[in-house]
Amino acid sequence: MAITPGAPGPSTPLSAPVLTIESGDDQNVITWPNVSGATTYNLYWDTSPGVTKADDTKISGVSSPYVHSGLSNDTTYYYIGTTEDEVTESDSSSEASGTPGTVSELLMSQILV
Repeated sequence: MAITPGAPGPSTPLSAPVLTIESGDDQNVITWPNVSGATTYNLYWDTSPGVTKADDTKISGVSSPYVHSGLSNDTTYYYIGTTEDEVTESDSSSEASGTPGTVSELLMSQILV
């Protein structure tokens, strides 16, 4: 294999973001640290576990923190995240979940843990 000086080498695959979720009343707040080389971030979500890029709802071009509002309390929402650069979308992150609830419900769930 010949190497041409000055030619770009193979690109490094983008890492998927590591999602953290904090639930509130009718909302989940999803956060992640910056990923080197990423120009945009996407979230995919569903109310059933096993979220995939192919089958679930995509929210494009989001930034951290992202407030996913208008949700139903006491329903668990599942999320994966991806990063993109000018060329490609990363593999999916590990799935994370959050269950919105009223402040008193969320406080009680913390006390009972």
